[in-house]
Amino acid sequence: MNVSKQELLDDFKIRAQGAGLDWEALLSEATEIIFFGSRAVGVHQSASDLDVLCVTARRRKIKTHDLDCICMTTEDLTSSYWLGCELASHISAYGLWARGSNTWGSSVRLSDAAIQRKQRRLTSLARNVGRAWPRLHRLFQLKYQTTLRRELQRFMLLELHVAV
Repeated sequence: MNVSKQELLDDFKIRAQGAGLDWEALLSEATEIIFFGSRAVGVHQSASDLDVLCVTARRRKIKTHDLDCICMTTEDLTSSYWLGCELASHISAYGLWARGSNTWGSSVRLSDAAIQRKQRRLTSLARNVGRAWPRLHRLFQLKYQTTLRRELQRFMLLELHVAV
Protein backbone atom coordinates (compact mmCIF):
# COMPACT_ATOMS: atom_id res chain seq x y z
CA MET A 1 0.00 0.00 0.00
CA ASN A 2 2.69 2.50 -1.06
CA VAL A 3 1.70 6.15 -1.02
CA SER A 4 3.45 8.83 -3.08
CA LYS A 5 5.00 11.96 -1.59
CA GLN A 6 2.38 14.04 -3.36
CA GLU A 7 -0.46 11.95 -1.90
CA LEU A 8 1.05 12.39 1.57
CA LEU A 9 1.41 16.15 1.04
CA ASP A 10 -2.21 16.38 -0.13
CA ASP A 11 -3.30 14.37 2.90
CA PHE A 12 -1.16 16.58 5.16
CA LYS A 13 -2.82 19.70 3.76
CA ILE A 14 -6.32 18.36 4.50
CA ARG A 15 -5.38 17.22 8.00
CA ALA A 16 -3.48 20.43 8.82
CA GLN A 17 -6.38 22.60 7.71
CA GLY A 18 -8.72 20.38 9.71
CA ALA A 19 -6.54 21.07 12.75
CA GLY A 20 -6.96 24.81 12.17
CA LEU A 21 -3.45 25.40 10.83
CA ASP A 22 -2.62 27.98 8.21
CA TRP A 23 -1.44 25.55 5.54
CA GLU A 24 0.15 28.15 3.27
CA ALA A 25 2.11 29.70 6.16
CA LEU A 26 3.31 26.29 7.35
CA LEU A 27 4.30 25.26 3.85
CA SER A 28 6.21 28.47 3.17
CA GLU A 29 8.00 28.30 6.54
CA ALA A 30 9.04 24.63 6.40
CA THR A 31 12.51 23.94 5.03
CA GLU A 32 12.01 20.21 5.51
CA ILE A 33 8.85 18.08 5.58
CA ILE A 34 9.39 14.45 6.46
CA PHE A 35 6.68 11.82 6.71
CA PHE A 36 7.30 8.90 9.02
CA GLY A 37 5.37 6.16 10.76
CA SER A 38 2.90 3.73 9.24
CA ARG A 39 1.68 5.93 6.37
CA ALA A 40 5.20 6.72 5.18
CA VAL A 41 6.12 3.05 4.97
CA GLY A 42 2.74 1.94 3.63
CA VAL A 43 1.58 -0.27 6.48
CA HIS A 44 -1.18 2.01 7.77
CA GLN A 45 -4.81 1.27 8.41
CA SER A 46 -7.63 3.56 7.38
CA ALA A 47 -7.82 5.06 10.90
CA SER A 48 -4.05 5.64 11.21
CA ASP A 49 -2.89 9.17 11.86
CA LEU A 50 -0.32 10.99 9.71
CA ASP A 51 3.08 11.50 11.34
CA VAL A 52 5.06 14.49 10.09
CA LEU A 53 8.26 16.26 11.08
CA CYS A 54 8.56 19.85 9.83
CA VAL A 55 11.68 21.94 10.18
CA THR A 56 10.47 25.47 10.84
CA ALA A 57 11.53 28.65 12.61
CA ARG A 58 9.77 27.67 15.82
CA ARG A 59 9.19 24.58 17.88
CA ARG A 60 5.65 23.24 18.38
CA LYS A 61 3.53 20.09 18.32
CA ILE A 62 0.19 19.69 16.62
CA LYS A 63 -1.63 16.59 17.81
CA THR A 64 -5.12 15.58 16.73
CA HIS A 65 -6.80 12.25 16.12
CA ASP A 66 -5.71 12.43 12.45
CA LEU A 67 -2.39 14.28 12.65
CA ASP A 68 0.78 14.15 14.71
CA CYS A 69 2.99 16.99 13.48
CA ILE A 70 6.24 17.90 15.21
CA CYS A 71 7.84 21.22 14.26
CA MET A 72 11.51 21.58 15.14
CA THR A 73 14.15 24.16 14.38
CA THR A 74 17.33 23.52 12.42
CA GLU A 75 19.24 23.95 15.69
CA ASP A 76 17.12 21.21 17.32
CA LEU A 77 18.17 18.80 14.57
CA THR A 78 21.84 19.22 15.40
CA SER A 79 21.51 18.71 19.16
CA SER A 80 23.10 15.61 20.65
CA TYR A 81 19.79 14.74 22.32
CA TRP A 82 17.96 14.66 18.97
CA LEU A 83 20.73 12.89 17.07
CA GLY A 84 20.78 10.16 19.73
CA CYS A 85 17.03 9.67 20.23
CA GLU A 86 14.74 6.87 19.10
CA LEU A 87 12.58 9.12 16.92
CA ALA A 88 15.54 10.59 15.00
CA SER A 89 16.79 7.05 14.44
CA HIS A 90 13.41 6.00 13.07
CA ILE A 91 12.98 9.05 10.84
CA SER A 92 16.49 8.91 9.38
CA ALA A 93 16.04 5.22 8.55
CA TYR A 94 12.42 5.16 7.35
CA GLY A 95 11.34 8.76 6.78
CA LEU A 96 10.09 10.00 3.45
CA TRP A 97 11.38 13.49 2.62
CA ALA A 98 8.78 15.53 0.76
CA ARG A 99 10.81 18.71 1.10
CA GLY A 100 14.48 19.18 1.91
CA SER A 101 17.02 16.41 2.17
CA ASN A 102 18.34 14.12 4.85
CA THR A 103 21.47 16.09 5.69
CA TRP A 104 21.38 15.29 9.42
CA GLY A 105 20.50 11.59 9.15
CA SER A 106 24.09 10.46 8.73
CA SER A 107 24.87 11.99 12.15
CA VAL A 108 22.18 9.99 13.96
CA ARG A 109 23.60 7.47 16.43
CA LEU A 110 21.20 5.88 18.89
CA SER A 111 22.46 6.85 22.34
CA ASP A 112 22.66 4.77 25.47
CA ALA A 113 20.46 7.42 27.10
CA ALA A 114 17.72 6.73 24.54
CA ILE A 115 17.89 3.02 25.28
CA GLN A 116 17.74 3.74 29.01
CA ARG A 117 14.68 5.99 28.48
CA LYS A 118 12.94 3.13 26.66
CA GLN A 119 13.85 0.74 29.47
CA ARG A 120 12.43 3.14 32.09
CA ARG A 121 9.24 3.58 30.05
CA LEU A 122 8.82 -0.18 29.74
CA THR A 123 9.46 -0.74 33.45
CA SER A 124 7.03 2.01 34.45
CA LEU A 125 4.36 0.77 32.06
CA ALA A 126 4.66 -2.82 33.32
CA ARG A 127 4.57 -1.71 36.97
CA ASN A 128 1.53 0.54 36.53
CA VAL A 129 -0.42 -1.91 34.39
CA GLY A 130 0.43 -4.71 36.81
CA ARG A 131 -1.08 -2.77 39.70
CA ALA A 132 -4.31 -2.04 37.83
CA TRP A 133 -4.60 -5.35 35.96
CA PRO A 134 -7.37 -6.97 38.05
CA ARG A 135 -9.54 -3.86 37.69
CA LEU A 136 -9.07 -3.44 33.93
CA HIS A 137 -11.77 -4.42 31.47
CA ARG A 138 -10.72 -7.30 29.21
CA LEU A 139 -10.46 -4.97 26.19
CA PHE A 140 -8.02 -2.75 28.07
CA GLN A 141 -6.05 -5.80 29.16
CA LEU A 142 -5.69 -6.76 25.49
CA LYS A 143 -4.68 -3.21 24.60
CA TYR A 144 -1.98 -3.11 27.27
CA GLN A 145 -0.73 -6.59 26.38
CA THR A 146 -0.18 -5.34 22.84
CA THR A 147 1.47 -2.12 24.05
CA LEU A 148 3.80 -4.00 26.40
CA ARG A 149 4.72 -6.51 23.69
CA ARG A 150 5.49 -3.76 21.18
CA GLU A 151 7.50 -1.71 23.67
CA LEU A 152 9.50 -4.80 24.65
CA GLN A 153 10.19 -5.61 20.99
CA ARG A 154 11.30 -2.02 20.37
CA PHE A 155 13.53 -2.10 23.43
CA MET A 156 15.19 -5.31 22.28
CA LEU A 157 15.86 -3.80 18.85
CA LEU A 158 17.15 -0.55 20.34
CA GLU A 159 19.59 -2.53 22.49
CA LEU A 160 20.98 -3.88 19.19
CA HIS A 161 21.09 -0.28 17.85
CA VAL A 162 18.48 -1.06 15.20
CA ALA A 163 16.15 1.77 14.19
CA VAL A 164 12.52 1.05 14.99
